[in-house]
Parts: sequence; structure tokens; C-alpha cells
Amino acid sequence: MDIGVVYPRFDCLGGSERFGLAMMREWSKEHDVTLYSLSIDASLLEKFHVDVKCVTCKTRVPFWKDNILPLMLAMKDLESQLGVHDCYLMNMFPANFINVRHSIWYPQEPARVLYDMYPELLARGDIPLYSKFFKRVYTPFIRFLDKRLNRAVRIVANSRYSAKYLSWVYGVGVSDVVYLGVDNVVNEPCNSRGDYILSVGRLVHAKRVDLAIRALKILPVDIKLKIVGEGECKNMLIGLVKDLGLENRVEFLGDKFGDELDNLYQRGICTVFTPIREPFGLVALESISQGTPVVGCNTGGFTEILSDGMDAYLIEPTPENIAKKIAALYYNKDLLHSMGSSGIEKSRSYLWSITADKLLNMLKDVSVSSH
Repeated sequence: MDIGVVYPRFDCLGGSERFGLAMMREWSKEHDVTLYSLSIDASLLEKFHVDVKCVTCKTRVPFWKDNILPLMLAMKDLESQLGVHDCYLMNMFPANFINVRHSIWYPQEPARVLYDMYPELLARGDIPLYSKFFKRVYTPFIRFLDKRLNRAVRIVANSRYSAKYLSWVYGVGVSDVVYLGVDNVVNEPCNSRGDYILSVGRLVHAKRVDLAIRALKILPVDIKLKIVGEGECKNMLIGLVKDLGLENRVEFLGDKFGDELDNLYQRGICTVFTPIREPFGLVALESISQGTPVVGCNTGGFTEILSDGMDAYLIEPTPENIAKKIAALYYNKDLLHSMGSSGIEKSRSYLWSITADKLLNMLKDVSVSSH
């Protein structure tokens, strides 16, 4: 098959890009794959050993990187530069504006800033009043365009949680669910654990990394916290660490991936993962695949995979609850090992190769049905 993979942007490394890299790597073993985007960071493909044709599409729309509406308008320029392929995998918002019949849209999530995160954004104290006023007028208009101009033929969600969300936004039933995956699953949990807990993900408000920092403050033992990721909230989090007097116990590691990230997972006591209404949460699956339990919130797509008390603790996310579960794992090595083993066994059913095969079969279906 000849597959076109479309991203509005492919110039940073998040869960969506990890998914795309894995799919392109798996499919390119036997099929022709071309990546289309307005911006492509070739180093991402090199780091993950992905060898596909890349087409950086040009647009006449200014400021498309800085604002949702220009990005939406730029999708028509991207559409005009697509080559002819048997089928297309469209990724992320607003790739759903591109009108291609034999395609699947795998959005990961809707544009959450327009929907469930919108009230919280308006309530934040660090947003200027003039900006809030503008968003109250601007956001409903963008929402209208998003629904009115949606051209997705078949929508596939990354969890049942996301499927319900997407059905609500676009007013269509979304029944297809294909979970994300991992590359490597260890054989058994690491016996030589470090004295740290781990937080992995973008440093943005929705990830609530501050909860892990606050939990660290009330832990009765001298456990450290290693924070993996970059983002707009990094300076705020560094300030919180200083305010709480935790400079010697918190380490900001920046972005990590591959073997280096796997080693961090393997030696940690647990991974704290408490995002707001996360559509899937690749971090949680990565952690248990390396034999390390998750202390996570009790909402979001990843709760469909994890099992409370078996490979994770799924709790109401407060610093006190997080600290209590971290301490339970720290003081009970047998429990830590048992939960790690359960996570390893489960994650063997969630490999990127499985994800790629399921989506490839769906792409074959849309390719056949459109001809």
C-alpha cells in the first residue's frame, strides 16, 4: 500500500508524534509512506530510526504557528499539496479540515482549549483581562468553524474516553478505538530501585506536575523527584520547588526518550501521573511496561488500561493521597515488585506493532471502500 501520513505540525515530541513515528516505522517495513506537514523536524525521525519520504508543505497564511484560526486556514494549503496515495492517516486537529475521502482521522483529542479546558483557562489568574474578553468572543466562533468544517470521513479514538468526547464535540458516533502502544517490555521488574519517584510529560498546567512536587514535601522519607519534560510551566515549577525548600530533592532532566527514559522508569519507585482528563496517557503505559507502578488520577483514558491496586493506584489527585500511595510502595518492596510484574504482563498486549496492524487494516478498509 501507499500511505500518506498528515500532521498539521511535526516539529515537537509529544504523545501524538510518538504515535506517528511508531506507525511510520512499522508501516514502512512493507509499504510506501509519505509524511506531510507544515513543519517537520527531521531530527525526530532520525532519533527514532524512521526512514520515510517527507514533504514540508508551504502556506500563504501568516502566524499559523501562533494562533488556531490561521492554522485552520493553512489546512487548505496543506490539502492542495497532498500527493495521490491509496489512503491517508490524518492526525490531530485541525487535519479534520482536509477533504480526502479515503482517510482516517486519528485526532488523539479534540482541540481541548476550545472545549473542556476553556472554563479553566478563563479562570486562571495569569491570563490578562483583555485576553479573557477576546477569548470569550473568539472561542465560540472557532468552535462553530471546527464543527461546521469538519471533513473527517472516519474518526478513530485512542480510548473509549476520547471516543465519547469526540462524539460529543462533533455530533457523530465514534465507535472505533485503537489504543496506543510501547516498543519495549522488560522481562521482570528491576530489583535495584533508586530513591526517587518520576514525573514524565510536558510541563503545562493540564499535566499538574505541581501535585507531585507538593506530595514530595509531605512525604515522611527523603525520596527525590525526577521531572522529565519541557514546557511553559517550567519556571513556575522551579519557583514552587524553591518556595517549598526542595531544591536538593527535585531534579529537572529535560526531555528524555528511548533507552535513557526506559532506564529512568525501571529504577523509579513509581511514576506520578495526574493530568486533567487525559485522553489516553502514554506515560502510564510506558511506566508499567518497564515494571514500575503508576500513582495516577482516577479519570482519563489511561484508566481503561491500568487496574487500581494491581499495577497502579488510581486516586483522587491530592498531594496527601499521592504521598500516601508513594509511601506504601516505598515501604513494601514485595508489593512494589508484585505490582511491577502485573504491569509488565499487561503491557505485552499493548505494543506499537499491534496498534499499527489494527490501523493498517482500517486504512485498507477505507481504501477499498473508496474505489
